[in-house]
Amino acid sequence: SSIQVDEALQEFASKYCQDQYAEKTFQVTIMNADGIYLATYSALLLNLKLIQQGYYENESKNVPLNEMEFVQEVHDSGVLVYLSATWLSELYQLVLSASPLHSYSPESAENLALI
Repeated sequence: SSIQVDEALQEFASKYCQDQYAEKTFQVTIMNADGIYLATYSALLLNLKLIQQGYYENESKNVPLNEMEFVQEVHDSGVLVYLSATWLSELYQLVLSASPLHSYSPESAENLALI
């Protein structure tokens, strides 16, 4: 259900931030769970749109939004987001290069919850 997806995204965002701060690396990226949640949601939405238009089979197709628009979409969401434009740009490029939802098929009746 949509509630389960929301809860899973919240848990992922929270754990991701906890893990980042627990590593205590020299370069700590400032981030918050709300930002990770929103970035994950936006990345999955972008990925779904790319799948639906067949981008991964033919990368010459236009993308629904460019990198700058993706970053602005997250930053201008109205939620306090602590994520750098560089980090969001990397996420955007990762989604373009590999589909996190690679097993999703728009023709399948089995994954209607993704639509």
